[in-house]
Amino acid sequence: IAEEVISHGLESNSKIVAYILGHVGCPTRNDNTSFDRNLAIYETLIELSKISKKFPIAIKMHIHADINIMNAIIKKVNEKTNNGLRYFYTKLHPLVLAERSVFAISNNTSTTFYDFYFKGVQTIEYGFHGKKMMEIRATEKLDESIRFFVNLDQNELENSINHAIDKYKESGNKPIGIKEERDQQTGLDSLVKALL
Repeated sequence: IAEEVISHGLESNSKIVAYILGHVGCPTRNDNTSFDRNLAIYETLIELSKISKKFPIAIKMHIHADINIMNAIIKKVNEKTNNGLRYFYTKLHPLVLAERSVFAISNNTSTTFYDFYFKGVQTIEYGFHGKKMMEIRATEKLDESIRFFVNLDQNELENSINHAIDKYKESGNKPIGIKEERDQQTGLDSLVKALL
């Protein structure tokens, strides 16, 4: 991680924000046109630009993400913020990024959030869901790896970012301890029942 941040002109001990990107340019079950997702990315980067001088944004893209679309969104963000977004692309593993992350953010649920969760890093999902998808999400329990969930509300996103930073400043990142053996067995029993 030190080599990565130095290669982008940062101090070797720099703290970052990890931005986990999914299938940019490739529609999923949550959006048929990608417009909503691209808007969410744009709004996310606008908010992140406000803190990126202090905490540069490490953008970790999905293998199937379209870099050209991402670069076009970043260009629009920089036009809006007078080149206020400090960022770099990274291929480092999320567990490595978690070592330096003040918080992690994504625009959809991501299994990589567990890497941050177990390292004690605050996580934010900034969703782009329509009414139908929000009705489905309302019936589901929020994934334990997601600390803050916001859906297309930039003011609430800014509040969540500030809360995550405050939490980091208060106590840093405290890795989640290994659960007691009996808890692990209970979880295993539940999994086996679910598979039957």
